[in-house]
Amino acid sequence: MEFDRVREHSAVRLNNQVDRAALQCVRALENADRETITRHIDQLDREWDIERVLQTNASLLAISGVLLVATVNRKFLLLPGAVLSFFLQ
Repeated sequence: MEFDRVREHSAVRLNNQVDRAALQCVRALENADRETITRHIDQLDREWDIERVLQTNASLLAISGVLLVATVNRKFLLLPGAVLSFFLQ
């Protein structure tokens, strides 16, 4: 099995729960027609992964900080600075 840092750093109980849910999904689709499977794949393609959510939140916080610097106080420059330093990691 390939190195999987998420599984390695997650509780065994949670990994088992994810495995059961994935297996249940596969079993539900194993006898499905092509259209149903295609619809399910399309739905999965539209879901956001955690990286996309974090990138969007970081961008919104950085933009908010810049707007607050321009309209309220220069001390708000700490907000985009902190966000971008975490983003750099």
